[in-house]
Amino acid sequence: MKPDPHTTPEGQSNKNLPEEQLPETGIPLDPLGMDEPPETDASLAANDSVVEDMQPAEPDATYLPPTDPVVRYNERGDLEVVGGFAATAMSDNDIDVASDQTYGDEALGEAVQRELREDAATTDLHIAVYVEDGIAYLEGVVATLQDAQNAEDVASRIPGVREVVEDLDIAEL
Repeated sequence: MKPDPHTTPEGQSNKNLPEEQLPETGIPLDPLGMDEPPETDASLAANDSVVEDMQPAEPDATYLPPTDPVVRYNERGDLEVVGGFAATAMSDNDIDVASDQTYGDEALGEAVQRELREDAATTDLHIAVYVEDGIAYLEGVVATLQDAQNAEDVASRIPGVREVVEDLDIAEL
């Protein structure tokens, strides 16, 4: 059995001893040969012309993790899926357009409420919404600042909402 280079014959550790005080074991102290710098071959290195010919890498598409669909109990007590299978809840919502091709405040308010209810990040928030002249007002109490930001983000993606005024109280503050 070969002696351990990190233990003295008496069994004590000598890991902190300088190299010249370590016992001779016949085992090289640098078994990977890292005392010498690695050899390099200049012909294998990329030159400027190779780098210039390379096309830039395309960034990967942003990964959006799946979220559980939003579910609710209907009037009969049955569980039904309300949203969550589209990229956003707005993907399948239509908003009534007035004859002058503008959105009515009542229709916008209903769309904001529906979007808040069907979006996974805001479905459990109890927020009152009213719209006046295309400006959506959000009122209520939410648990965190992130909840308030999520509600504002959801409301702002409704077509026809010109501005969102977030007047939400944060319970944790």
